[in-house]
Amino acid sequence: MSFNKYAIGLTLGLLSLGANASSVSGTMSDTTAKFNASLSIEPFEIEAGALYLSDGGKSGYVGAMIVDKADPIEVGVGIRARAVEGDLGAGDSGYALGFGGYYRYILPQANRVSLYGSGYYYPSLFSYGDIKRQHEADFRAEYSATRNARVYVSYSIVKTEFADYRDKYTLDEGINFGVSAYF
Repeated sequence: MSFNKYAIGLTLGLLSLGANASSVSGTMSDTTAKFNASLSIEPFEIEAGALYLSDGGKSGYVGAMIVDKADPIEVGVGIRARAVEGDLGAGDSGYALGFGGYYRYILPQANRVSLYGSGYYYPSLFSYGDIKRQHEADFRAEYSATRNARVYVSYSIVKTEFADYRDKYTLDEGINFGVSAYF
């Protein structure tokens, strides 16, 4: 599977559409790089993203959710389709449909600071190819550096269980640093 050309094309396509709001974000650690783009036509949000590992594994996703923004809380619930290509050899690629969402709380006493959490579960019922199941979670402390940009530190975990391997394959686990821009 080659995610590079599809992820870039889908991201550019999403950002070229007229909408109420769009965002892009990038996250890095010593071993991973993540990119995410979203398009918001309230109350709906469409997103696409990619994750690359220095060890050679990669993953990409597209998703849709319903979002409710009522200061100081923002909540989104939806679905994602994720494709994974591991670096284990044969029997380490596939795709899955997951359910989940996110929650953001902007601290009223420090309105530039927010806490963010997201999670998705991809059950075996909706997993195809070599994927047995998958889960992902992300927890962030965010700071609004400007009205249209946030910087953050996060703890992320993305794990996949393949049918032919006993151990779970870790796509991402650890502390990351990132930036988000909103248009």
